[in-house]
Parts: sequence; structure tokens; C-alpha cells
Amino acid sequence: MEWIANAWYSLPKVLIEKSFKICAITTSTDGSEDHLIHCFKDVIPNGLEILRQARAEKQLAELLEEIDFNEDDMDGFNSDTSVVCLS
Repeated sequence: MEWIANAWYSLPKVLIEKSFKICAITTSTDGSEDHLIHCFKDVIPNGLEILRQARAEKQLAELLEEIDFNEDDMDGFNSDTSVVCLS
């Protein structure tokens, strides 16, 4: 087992970090490093677009949920009918 540890420690830190990124183990969750994911380059060429679309759909769903939650906080108050125009 010592030879495995020695081999591991002989690898440059940058190489190890890069290998984790291309496997999507340590990529940023904001999408800024999605282009580094290796399987999107050959095996799943449209994977990056699928991931971006899924992320956008999730953000939209969260936004709609937040809007719905805010409307629930109004306790039946309808802001459209309560506006009084002063002339």
C-alpha cells in the first residue's frame, strides 16, 4: 500500500484538482465551471446545454414559488383593486 500513497503524493496538486473538476466533483454550483466537465465534450455533447436548461428551469420554479409565497403573505389583499387614483 505504500507504493499507492507514494504515487498519490507524487502527483502535482493541480492535476488532482483538475481531475476532480472534469468529473464534476468540485465544480461551482453556479454554472461557471460547467464547461470543464469532461463527459460534455465527447460522450454527451449536448449535456452542457441540458444542464444549463435544467438549471434555468430550477431557478424559474424557485422564483415562481417565491412569488406565490409572497402572494400568500398578502392575506387576501388584492393590490390591483385597492389602488385609489387621485385626480
